[in-house]
Amino acid sequence: MSRLEAIAAPVFAQQEPLAPRKATAIRPLALCLAREAEAARAPALGDPFRGVAVGITLLERDTID
Repeated sequence: MSRLEAIAAPVFAQQEPLAPRKATAIRPLALCLAREAEAARAPALGDPFRGVAVGITLLERDTID
């Protein structure tokens, strides 16, 4: 299991709450993996990682409200 998956999966499955530290860990990991896909000239492979970054941002925003 990748580090991103280990941290993000329980949050998205609502098994763990989204803590600020987790959001801070998840977002950069996802964006780095998306960038690596772009560097490998396979930008479509980065779409799921960008989706994780957007999803965690939305969850974080909903938690703050």
